[in-house]
Amino acid sequence: MKVRTSHDTIEDFSKHKIVRALVNEANAPILVAEKIANEVESYLTRIGVSPTTTMIREMVNAKLIEYGFDEVAARHQRLGLPIYDVRRILTQGDRMDTSTRFNPESIHKQMGDMIARNYALSSVIPTEIADAHRSGLIHIHDLEYFVTRPYCFAHDLRYFLLHGLKVDGSGRDTAVAGPARHPEVAIFHAAKALAASQVFWSGGQAYNYFNVLMAPYVAGRSEREIRQLCQMFVYEMSQQYVARGGQMVLSSVSLLPGVPTVLGDSKAVKPGGVLGPETYSDFHDESVELFRQLINVLLSGDYAEKPFRFPEIEIKLDGSMIRSAEEEYLSACMLASKYGSPIFMNLVGAELSPLSCSVEPGIVVDGGGGDDLRGGALQEVTVNLPRVALDSQNSEARFYEILGERMELARRALSLKRDILRQRMEEGSLSFAAQRIGDSRHLEIDEQHALIGVLGLNEACNVMTGSELHESDEARGFAIDTLEAMNGTAREFSNELGVSFRVCQSPSVEASSRLAIIDRRKFRGRFFAQGEGSDNSLHYTRGAGVSASAEVPLEERIEIGDAMHRLLPGGAILDLWLDNRPPAEVLFRQALEIANSGIQLFCFTQDLTLCLGCESVHPGLARECRACGSRAVDWISRMGRISRAGITEDIGGWGPGSIRELLNRQRYRL
Repeated sequence: MKVRTSHDTIEDFSKHKIVRALVNEANAPILVAEKIANEVESYLTRIGVSPTTTMIREMVNAKLIEYGFDEVAARHQRLGLPIYDVRRILTQGDRMDTSTRFNPESIHKQMGDMIARNYALSSVIPTEIADAHRSGLIHIHDLEYFVTRPYCFAHDLRYFLLHGLKVDGSGRDTAVAGPARHPEVAIFHAAKALAASQVFWSGGQAYNYFNVLMAPYVAGRSEREIRQLCQMFVYEMSQQYVARGGQMVLSSVSLLPGVPTVLGDSKAVKPGGVLGPETYSDFHDESVELFRQLINVLLSGDYAEKPFRFPEIEIKLDGSMIRSAEEEYLSACMLASKYGSPIFMNLVGAELSPLSCSVEPGIVVDGGGGDDLRGGALQEVTVNLPRVALDSQNSEARFYEILGERMELARRALSLKRDILRQRMEEGSLSFAAQRIGDSRHLEIDEQHALIGVLGLNEACNVMTGSELHESDEARGFAIDTLEAMNGTAREFSNELGVSFRVCQSPSVEASSRLAIIDRRKFRGRFFAQGEGSDNSLHYTRGAGVSASAEVPLEERIEIGDAMHRLLPGGAILDLWLDNRPPAEVLFRQALEIANSGIQLFCFTQDLTLCLGCESVHPGLARECRACGSRAVDWISRMGRISRAGITEDIGGWGPGSIRELLNRQRYRL
């Protein structure tokens, strides 16, 4: 009897190979292994086929389960994909990941992702927690990377400027570059460091105060030269279509039109990796000019006049600079009016550290103290709040009891991730993260946040009170009580384990749809979510805010956001969708009003129509091109990040729930 193996060979059948596999791979007792092997051999001989090793393994596992050896079968199972799933990925791609487009590399990534997720759930994560994810009680983000890498990180650019660049972290497998002596080289080092770090983290990569730290490198350069340098950086980050899955690098930079107090007295890193004696306050004018030219490059758009997707731009609103840098803030508001691309960080009214930085949409991390700008999150696990409400059967006491249980599941998953990453660091697979910075490593695991995400608070309020967040004071009160309870539990976790657990707004589009679809199938008549029509368009409100479709005045949306943001120390973003292109002065006044609240991050989102024929770009959502009349168009908007929706393509793009949210959004005319 011949066997087709998974190593692309044809070999003679041997029952002894079954015995060895069961003993070595699954730790089966030798007598059990021999019994199973004899029965499988007997059956195959009787039916007279030439099996594959996959077929033999499935038969062995069926016999193990028949005799009650479920745990042995679990250790012996084969991870792989049905041919149907492979064909679907090959022809349709994945519409859950808005940052990945359809290409050969994304196809390869999605196949690998399915195996990695199955491995994490079946072989690494305890069954109780894995089943909680499968059944929709919680959502473990970036599950495909759970066993290999941390979540997101803000880097301190000064490290690469001071020491040069080793894109593998050690310099053993790649060329080593010394400290940049010229601004062009410094720009490329900054871009390459973010691209390299994307290999070692699953989520966003950021630089805090990018223009401030680059300022010493442009001293003595003309406006034209500085603009060219900014253009080099933006195009480098927008054209590196090389990250895993054919993605662009998930990059962001924060900008300030001046020099912050926290860095003002710090010695500046200058060309050649020279430290001081000048401080960053000595390069104030260069910092402002870099801010101006970066905004000018972004305002121009690319050659086809599309908005640049990366790097995402965070504009810090600093109360001490509002008047002195009004011109620069107005230019940022002009960019918001045209493309809706900048995210504003509120350092005026929100309780944020000057070292804070957003690395994922709605996720805020802090620096390491002093003037250290490094900070990140190891993992996020989101609690499905509507499911907590449904399972409580409208009992508030039971609601909070279940909420505590679900948060404990999240804590266990987050603690497991921390242990796994310690092991990865020791094994050497996280070499970029493990490189030394003085007496510490680039990534210090115990200093990173563990995030517990909030999803569907609006829908949970509806289940418990009969009204959504914007419909009653009772719903708002319940929402505040829920967040306070979650924060109290997170503080208990932090005190008990000595690491930072934070409650945050869940930014995940995938979780929003996945959890709603699971709950709809289970609860039917008692179920409530956003969306219309088929199950596939259903979705929960991301985070803790008012639903996108709620017809509420702008002031009320901001007021509710203010109350919720104050209770989300891990970060939250308020997305305001515009129905026009208001003057920059109007947006600036609106931004200043928001800055007086506790809103942490906010953005003014614009919808755009892209013609796939003549490649022209127009404001608003249209079904045909205003320039050439073609109906082959696509929409560009923000769904977490700015991306194409893929409305006229059969492959890739946004999922039905995201498209439904886009169409139903309450837009404001300013």
